[in-house]
Amino acid sequence: MVKRSVRLQTVLDLADRNETAAREALANAQKELNDEQLRLRQLDAYMCDYQTRIRGDGQANISVMQYANFQGFIHQLGIALEQQRKKLDFLRQQVDVCTQNWRLAHEKTKGMKDYIAVCRQAEKAEMDKREQQMLDEFSQLRNNYHSE
Repeated sequence: MVKRSVRLQTVLDLADRNETAAREALANAQKELNDEQLRLRQLDAYMCDYQTRIRGDGQANISVMQYANFQGFIHQLGIALEQQRKKLDFLRQQVDVCTQNWRLAHEKTKGMKDYIAVCRQAEKAEMDKREQQMLDEFSQLRNNYHSE
């Protein structure tokens, strides 16, 4: 008969795989969030630089049409920044979900490891008990044999 701790090893292996998958999903979500945060900073820096150029060029007598084009482009950059911020909010939520999923998977794995350890202790105690019973029976048989 296969020991319970050995049979449970399959369940532990599955829990380990699930935890690994959750850890990888969390790492990917965090990387995507970091990448998009960098994009937001770059976009924001680009907009600041562009606005600085407009202010500098504005003093160099640009036409009304050029100024309107600059303002239209600044408006588009503002929209892009807002979209990027919304994307970051969504990605932060994804990271939170992935973190929670990993924690749950980690707790399941830890719980299974702890349960297997308890099973092994119980199996060892049962084996020790049987061994002691066998020694007692052997001792009893030996005493009976020598007393005859």
